[in-house]
Amino acid sequence: MSGRIFSSFRDPSGFVFRHEGGIYRQINRNYAGVYERVRETGIFASLIKAGKMLPFRELEKDEWPSTVTDSVSAVIRPEEIPFISYPYEWSFGQLKDAALLTLDIHIKALETGLTLKDASAYNIQFKGRKPVFIDHLSFDLAENYPVWPGYGQFCRHFLAPLALICKKNISVSALQMKYIDGIPLDVAARLLPFRCRFSLGLFSHIFIHAKLQEEHADSAGGKKIAERKLNTAQLKSIAQMLRNTIEDMRWKPARQTEWGDYYSDTNYTPCAMDAKRNLIRDMADRLEIKKVLDIGGNDGTMIRLAIPQAGYGVCCDIDPVAVERCYRQPETGANILSLLQDLTNPSPALGFAARERESFISRCKADLVLALALIHHLAISNNLPLDYVAEFLARLGKYCLVEFVPKEDSQVRRLLATREDIFPFYNSGEFEKVFARYFSLVDKKDIPESKRVLYLFARL
Repeated sequence: MSGRIFSSFRDPSGFVFRHEGGIYRQINRNYAGVYERVRETGIFASLIKAGKMLPFRELEKDEWPSTVTDSVSAVIRPEEIPFISYPYEWSFGQLKDAALLTLDIHIKALETGLTLKDASAYNIQFKGRKPVFIDHLSFDLAENYPVWPGYGQFCRHFLAPLALICKKNISVSALQMKYIDGIPLDVAARLLPFRCRFSLGLFSHIFIHAKLQEEHADSAGGKKIAERKLNTAQLKSIAQMLRNTIEDMRWKPARQTEWGDYYSDTNYTPCAMDAKRNLIRDMADRLEIKKVLDIGGNDGTMIRLAIPQAGYGVCCDIDPVAVERCYRQPETGANILSLLQDLTNPSPALGFAARERESFISRCKADLVLALALIHHLAISNNLPLDYVAEFLARLGKYCLVEFVPKEDSQVRRLLATREDIFPFYNSGEFEKVFARYFSLVDKKDIPESKRVLYLFARL
């Protein structure tokens, strides 16, 4: 598919587009002079070498795709991100690290006479566990601005949601879907507990900031504030204060979550768990795959068994503690992106025309999908028909490795202990019959010392 990426419309300096399967960014003539000066500072090379910016190559004119527009000045080809994710899908740690990276780049820009003209959380993507800055046109000359132009956006996109997660509840992170240009500071100020006013960073950059915005909305006072020229030292001081405030933030879950200690509270015997691990590894090794998606992956224990060398994994879970633990796992050679995702209500398409932010489903193009110890939760806990589940899995990837947990299993009996069993069709025979409508069966293995079965399917 070729053409301009719909969400790339806000910056007049250029836009991102696809051409013959590749990703490109056009740099418009109105930004050409700034682009040259930014490049001459060496900041691109420095950030790329440090692993903080997405690498790119500037194309020769005879390499430009035919789809460029008349306003083109230059074309670059960035390295492609394996899986695009959004801030409302990140764990607390991911959002915090993305905020710190943004501030570090802004501070470095100030040291070279530049500034970040915006500070959108969407300018950060994750390559596995590593955040990288992807907007090569976000830099401008500091001399063109009296203050940091991205300050308000940074507070909305990063500071406000991080403070709300830490001081209120992890569930308020969902507000980032409601406000895709960041949580308004007056909203954050009303939601945060009163004690947050005793934090100098939060008091200054949320409460006072929100009050000033309210007092000077649509007035000449706001213009006068914007005209107060700050020098580089003052701008760096503000950025460092923000950095210190965010660095000191710690998220402590208010209670133990259901899946936070999943692997210490299972009904697997050591033999059964070892057998399951070996079966997953063996089944995955048979396939020619590069990208693996685990849609109930907890802390990433199982997806690490299925990712081939030089492969990529996306590990999703509904539990924020599990997602945080997955993100904080030590490096093992596996390149894994952890995401917060409710499969019964996955991230929808958002923004203008419902096209600025793609839905989770539309971004999923995996070679192998793992659905381990998950089907019974979808079918019994959420009353989802097996046909719906099978059709959903078929949309996500080419192969699917599914663990079927029968009613005789203690975990399913626990689900049914406090509710009527209205699931007569939840059995292995019906499961196989339904999945045969969407998949061909590649392999089927019993897990020793359990009643569970692993199925490897190939999409029809």
